[in-house]
Amino acid sequence: MEHLRAETKAVQSRAGEVVPWVFYREARRVKSIRQAWRTGCKKAELIGRIPHDFRRTAVRRLEPVRRGPWPWRWVGHASEAIYRRYSITNETDLREGLEKVVQDR
Repeated sequence: MEHLRAETKAVQSRAGEVVPWVFYREARRVKSIRQAWRTGCKKAELIGRIPHDFRRTAVRRLEPVRRGPWPWRWVGHASEAIYRRYSITNETDLREGLEKVVQDR
């Protein structure tokens, strides 16, 4: 994040204006990331995926460790009810998720 902030400051200095966007190119707002998304998916061998596909994955991986307040906000859900709709798991999912968390420590 520090590197990105430094890069944004350099762009702002060269352009002589504030860059208020997270996604920008040459100090101008990126209006669509569709082509970049398709290219990234192709390189990752995940052709046909959409950003929304990964929201359920994030929720399912959070399930074993959802201690703390408001885990639904971590993935951008407005309420716990919506979070639970995405949180479809079974025993195998829970076991695999816990193993991944333990490996990351």
